[in-house]
Amino acid sequence: GLPLMGTAGITYGAVDFVNTYKEFEYEMANVKALTGATDENFLKLNKRAKELGATTIFKASEVAKAEGYMALAGWNAEKIYSGLPAVLNLSAAAGEDLARVSDIVTDSMTGFGIEAGKMVRNANGQMVDTSTHFSDVMAMLMSKSNTTVGMAGEAAKYSAGGIGALYKSQSDEDKMRAYEDWALFTGLMANSGIKSSMAGTATRSLFTRLASQQMNASAAMQGMGISTTYTESDIAKEIQQNGVASHQVGQTRRARDIIGDIRKTFQDGIEPEQMLQLAEDLGGKTFTKQQRKKLSSVLANAQKNGGVMSDADKATVTNLLAGQEALAGWLSVLMASEKDWKSLADNIDNADGAADKMSKIKMDTLEGDIKTLGSAWEAFQLELMGGEDGKGAAASGLRSLLQGLTEDVRYFQNAIKDGFDIGDMIASL
Repeated sequence: GLPLMGTAGITYGAVDFVNTYKEFEYEMANVKALTGATDENFLKLNKRAKELGATTIFKASEVAKAEGYMALAGWNAEKIYSGLPAVLNLSAAAGEDLARVSDIVTDSMTGFGIEAGKMVRNANGQMVDTSTHFSDVMAMLMSKSNTTVGMAGEAAKYSAGGIGALYKSQSDEDKMRAYEDWALFTGLMANSGIKSSMAGTATRSLFTRLASQQMNASAAMQGMGISTTYTESDIAKEIQQNGVASHQVGQTRRARDIIGDIRKTFQDGIEPEQMLQLAEDLGGKTFTKQQRKKLSSVLANAQKNGGVMSDADKATVTNLLAGQEALAGWLSVLMASEKDWKSLADNIDNADGAADKMSKIKMDTLEGDIKTLGSAWEAFQLELMGGEDGKGAAASGLRSLLQGLTEDVRYFQNAIKDGFDIGDMIASL
């Protein structure tokens, strides 16, 4: 009765302790194997996982798995150590799986050409950590537009690499501005129902075409007097304003500035036909005759309304361009209201601290308390089993026992190979 139940409970508890430690140790071994970290750096990562596991809603084993995804992306021990809090904050803010969010952040940063563990200037001129700022912008994108971190990650999968290649030779700040502009365009598209891979395809098309000579030389762009690359006049302005030029003639201008110029030109009254030609250039597709006729009417209506499409006209565009995401996506960006454009742009430019703030709000709940308790309990189990350096008496003793049993099994296996008959031993008993 009761003694049996007590024994079963103790056994279950012991097994739970062992399984918890076993999973954490294995995940951390994976991190060490992937990073090639020294014993000293590995111990730091081990402690980091336990510390964050003991004080957040994430368990140490979850943090260890996130470290593994960072290592897979080529992050070294120092970058993982500094970047972990930002990724945890973003995952908590989004309410999405930590390992998945870690994978999204690391893969996306690599694609955009943004190196982890560096300091760059944000849009306001303040120095910020790249991993933290990247996560903050992603959090703001999620909170201020109709998308999720998972959807944004899917969009980045289709576009980040191409965008990063365009700005490869430019400064770290230019690469970060390109990411922020991608976030702006992705958010505006999401608000029009174009998300995930569809938004990724559209943004990749735009950035790629903005950097092409064909786009710069297109009749639509020349007719509006807009250049996609820095001119001698642009460089002269930089020198006049900053005392030094931060770009070179022929480098691709900031995407937000180019699209902003196009939007302003449309609002100032260019012909809808020119806008359609430009949308074709940006999207890499050609409108049919029927589409062109209906879209010309939609654009004419928008122009009368200060460049803003009505809900009815938005529905018309969606139906007309079903299956043509690049065209639909760029029309949604070009036709977004000035209020929506400015609001999302301002939020992205002032995103620093967003992931931390959002995660703290979500953790300050009963659900957060329960998860934090679970994390603290796991941290206690790990400390009891492995100690600070993972070599505690409980874990070491258990490993010695298991290794001894393994040697015994191998001994009997070899004895049988050599002619030992276990049946004779049983018969003699």
